[in-house]
Amino acid sequence: MKLGLIGEKLGHSWSGQIHERLLAWQKISGTYELIEVPRDQVMEIPKRMEAEGITGLNVTIPYKETLLAGLDGLSEEVKKIGALNTILYQNGKTCGYNTDYYGVLYMFQRAGVNLAGKKVTLLGAGGASKAAIYAIIKAGAASVTVAARNIPKAEQTLKAHFPEIHIQGIDDLPPGDVLLNTTPVGMYPNTGSSVVGEQEIRKYQIVADMVYNPLKTEFLKLAEANGLKCVSGLAMLVGQAVRAEEIWFSTKIDPEVGEEILSMLTVQMEGR
Repeated sequence: MKLGLIGEKLGHSWSGQIHERLLAWQKISGTYELIEVPRDQVMEIPKRMEAEGITGLNVTIPYKETLLAGLDGLSEEVKKIGALNTILYQNGKTCGYNTDYYGVLYMFQRAGVNLAGKKVTLLGAGGASKAAIYAIIKAGAASVTVAARNIPKAEQTLKAHFPEIHIQGIDDLPPGDVLLNTTPVGMYPNTGSSVVGEQEIRKYQIVADMVYNPLKTEFLKLAEANGLKCVSGLAMLVGQAVRAEEIWFSTKIDPEVGEEILSMLTVQMEGR
């Protein structure tokens, strides 16, 4: 059984370890490879899956939107989100799915955060924000505000899928309940920076970061220093991977397996 992760430049990824554990739990003999694909070859991925016998792929930047036009089918959530991160090859056809939104829901649920009725602000309007917006709306948030540096571009890319959201600049955030960073600011190796400062962070009670390396970003450190509840992005990484395996193999994975993987990764990352 062949699985993998495709992107333009992958560097170090925890995905291999996660999926190897998930395969072992299911007693499935298989491999999970990191596959770097140049931009001019990405539309060949469906043919490559067939030729090389690849059952499933995860997709990361910059191809989550690019591949929408290259597959035989798209799941309903992909059509609503406008981005994919998982591909299944089955019976000669490719179908795209999005499990990032599931990872976002899992991240908050595991932290004991109920998004229903909450005022949520997202930092960033890139590809990662789409799945997060979908998840937050699905969870019943009272309002969703996207704070972006390029407002016209954000309006163009997000409003068609999510007409109910409010888009504004990133400098003066509205007070609310939950603040979620969807940008890569603060990600290893460029740690030590936060997309917004303490003055903006203090407007919220719960602060979450989709960046998971380091476990405690500068953004979360500032929130912690102000006594706010912090939610790390590592659970999102594991949650979306678990859901991808469930799609690839039409199965249901015991939640305890995800917890074991989270514990394993936490120990490894804290020891770095």
